[in-house]
Amino acid sequence: MSRRDFEKQKILITGASGFIGHALATSLSSIDCSITRSSRNNNKLLSLTGTAKITDTEVDYSDPKVWHKLIDGVDTIFYLGAQTSASDANLSPSRDYRNNVLPLLNLLEHCRDSGLKPTIVFASTATVVGLTEQMPVAEGIYENPITVYDIHKLCCEKYLSYYAQNHHVRYCSLRLANVYGPGTATGSADRGILNMMISRAIQSESLSIFGDGKQVRDYTYITDVVRAFEAAAAYIDKTNGQYFNIGSGQGHNFIEAFSAVAECVRLKTGQNAEIEHVAAPADLASIETRNYVADTANFSATTGWSAQVDLRSGIQKTVEQLVG
Repeated sequence: MSRRDFEKQKILITGASGFIGHALATSLSSIDCSITRSSRNNNKLLSLTGTAKITDTEVDYSDPKVWHKLIDGVDTIFYLGAQTSASDANLSPSRDYRNNVLPLLNLLEHCRDSGLKPTIVFASTATVVGLTEQMPVAEGIYENPITVYDIHKLCCEKYLSYYAQNHHVRYCSLRLANVYGPGTATGSADRGILNMMISRAIQSESLSIFGDGKQVRDYTYITDVVRAFEAAAAYIDKTNGQYFNIGSGQGHNFIEAFSAVAECVRLKTGQNAEIEHVAAPADLASIETRNYVADTANFSATTGWSAQVDLRSGIQKTVEQLVG
């Protein structure tokens, strides 16, 4: 992939104040292009300078008319705007539908009505497959989402597929594993567990593990995720109409991951963070008990992308950014 793929493009990033959105905008800002950062709250957008022309806009994504001006002339849309709390989605499915599905559907309808055909790279989630025994998890496995949040992410993927099949847009969906690294705060308390543990360790607070801590996760460093979004858009002729797993391809259980956090913080700051095993809350969602490692071979073969940052290196980079 060449950075020149985005030169002179007009790019829209929805959810630009979020963790991934800010990192993606920062990466693209060094290119000669135009970037519109949209957010529900412009006060959460951090200042950004670079070669790119940056425009910030505060929008109400639930308003169907918002897309009329927002996507005029846009070449590529990185669709990251979402309500990210799985627990909130379960508490109010209708509200989550209004926040996470209806805005995308309104965008797609506007593309159909206007004849605009942008490229859309959609931020989905690895948990749309539900609880699986297969490891690592490859594309093509039957999706069985068990949370409202995941149902709605899958619903968005299906809408994108329908509109792409009818030639109204080009799209690629990225099913993200656990993303971590330096940057802005995550959008909800039940996201970004590894970043949360790093912050707690720096404050010498204990790192709590529910149960035996043997559940396996795939932790993906933020710069690898950003490169995946860029690759998906740059190779849209190959990625169009498809979904891909994005992860490190390496599994680590909670004990391994949290121990690495505690050690990296101790070596950098001298602070000691104890790891404690606690009973899981009675209302812990069953999706939290899953094991997951991403099979990214398909995306790598299609775009040449591969994860570059291993877990320990990523934790060290994050700690260094936070403590200086």
